[in-house]
Amino acid sequence: MDAKNETSTALYGWRYRLQSAHALNAAAGAPSAVEGFLLRTLDGYGCVQPWPQFGHGTADEVWAILAAGGSTELTNQAIECCRCDGAARRNGVSWWSRLTVPESHATLSHVSQASAAYEAGFRLWKVKCGPRDLAAIGELMAEYPDIGWRIDCNETADPACLEPWVREHAAVIDFIEDPYPHEKMEDWQRLATNVRLAMDRVWRADYSFLPVWKPAWNDMMRGMIEKQTIVTSAMDHPVGQAWAAYQAAGIGTSMTCGLRTDHLFEANVFSELFTKWSSAWPAISGCGMGWNDELEGLPWIRIRS
Repeated sequence: MDAKNETSTALYGWRYRLQSAHALNAAAGAPSAVEGFLLRTLDGYGCVQPWPQFGHGTADEVWAILAAGGSTELTNQAIECCRCDGAARRNGVSWWSRLTVPESHATLSHVSQASAAYEAGFRLWKVKCGPRDLAAIGELMAEYPDIGWRIDCNETADPACLEPWVREHAAVIDFIEDPYPHEKMEDWQRLATNVRLAMDRVWRADYSFLPVWKPAWNDMMRGMIEKQTIVTSAMDHPVGQAWAAYQAAGIGTSMTCGLRTDHLFEANVFSELFTKWSSAWPAISGCGMGWNDELEGLPWIRIRS
């Protein structure tokens, strides 16, 4: 059914799959492909990208919750994106004509992406780091001595291995993100004597760790200082990346963020309209977040009225 003939509050979806050549995080069994769906409602668009290993359920499960009239934090955020995007589209304005989006670090899911990141001009890199990756990352640090490093461990690090490695390489490390399970705060505090730490997902104001915020997953948490918040995409569809960029610009953070992750996946009609991979966010043409024709032309399926 044609969504244009329905009221603007009807909810439509379009399923997608993003394929990567490499595992996408440091957790055991991390996937090399992700499945999600775009939403259309309130005259705008949003993105739902569940990560089952982080407790979101599958794309099928989240779709079914919406169809039954329910919601989750992910769907609430996507609908808020639709609301903001729809308002801009109704007014005929682009998000990117009035916002200053912060620059991004290069997100690397594999060491083979290093040369491309360097050639693209990135000098701050974020790498996914499991226990077996420390030696390879140390070799990259020696090969690229002018790079600053953000190390994301996804709570998988072994203190006996990580701590001596960090002491050796601390001078070039910007921060370590989620080194250990969040219940092991004594390990976090000990590591924090050598290097800055950042906390994602369950950031807590009672610790002096940098906050990492994914707007696709939840609202900003109480106590986050906007200027010090690192905003990242959820390694999702370009529509989800646009929502992260919009929010990063809106809070006025002074931090380098992690917004451009389209390069991690095979190209699609949305990512092909980005400019070349760089630390700058592209001004995507169209109203709202952009992609007018590409979004309008998708075979939308009604989820609920």
